[in-house]
Amino acid sequence: MIIDLDTTPIVKKLESIEDRAAQHYPPTSSQKLLNFGGLREILSVWIIKKLYPYNPEHLLSPPLIIPEADLLQPALDVLNKNLYDVLYAYYAIIPPGKQIYEHVDTEPYFLQVNRYQVFFNVSPEHLVIQENLIVKSNSMVLFDVTKPHAYKNNSLTESFKFIVFDVPK
Repeated sequence: MIIDLDTTPIVKKLESIEDRAAQHYPPTSSQKLLNFGGLREILSVWIIKKLYPYNPEHLLSPPLIIPEADLLQPALDVLNKNLYDVLYAYYAIIPPGKQIYEHVDTEPYFLQVNRYQVFFNVSPEHLVIQENLIVKSNSMVLFDVTKPHAYKNNSLTESFKFIVFDVPK
């Protein structure tokens, strides 16, 4: 499902947090994750993190919610949701020539949430690879993480940027 969305207010706020981007997997992650994890080449800014998807019973106390988290509200309005509904959200940045390697999210957590992705700067060099999915700028996608998926940034100069967030089903 692809929903058209005016991403202008979202992009304006993202510009103010982009300088906080860091490797998606922190240096304290396992060597297996750092060397082979699907998201090992991307940068991210955590927007909301109330739990870890691989251990969802372990709620973070206090949860991480950045002051600019309201940047998600235009997307949440379309879903009749609010910030309290979001369990997990991050701003993903795939630098030029990098990728998110093909993977499938298999933890039980992913069967209990709807994952949405908000796209705003899609170009022909930015590829989202999943069966029967075509993305475009200024859109939000209900994303099926249980199918194999990957992303490639074939641009030599422009990062591929999007937001990922989860809400309970």
